[in-house]
Amino acid sequence: MILVSIGGNDVRSILSLNDLAKEDQFKVRLDSYLGNLKQTMKVLRSTNPNSIVIFLGLYNPYEKASNVEDIRLLNEWNYNTQQVVEEDGKGIFIPTYDLLKFNLGQYIAKDGLHPNSAGYQALANRVSKSVETIITNS
Repeated sequence: MILVSIGGNDVRSILSLNDLAKEDQFKVRLDSYLGNLKQTMKVLRSTNPNSIVIFLGLYNPYEKASNVEDIRLLNEWNYNTQQVVEEDGKGIFIPTYDLLKFNLGQYIAKDGLHPNSAGYQALANRVSKSVETIITNS
């Protein structure tokens, strides 16, 4: 099993732009990211043909400060990522947005961006449940 978590800094840099630049840059960066993600999946698959790739979706640590448009863009990013990951056949996308959305105070570190130990434990629990499902159904 290979655990992958990428793209957070890409999204973060887009959401920090002004509203006029945001939509244009989102499309440009999403297209570039998806190309890179497809290439990454291809390399992972060619070097590890039987591995299961577990991809962690992105969450929004700024939920309280975000507007509806930012949330829509993040969800679109996650949706497109999920499509690429699941096209692989042995790739699993694990959403994290919902897990952290209602628990930001409990799960985000003092830096306001990364999970704290409780947040990482919650993420690990979600990954574990997905892995259990895979093992049970194999």
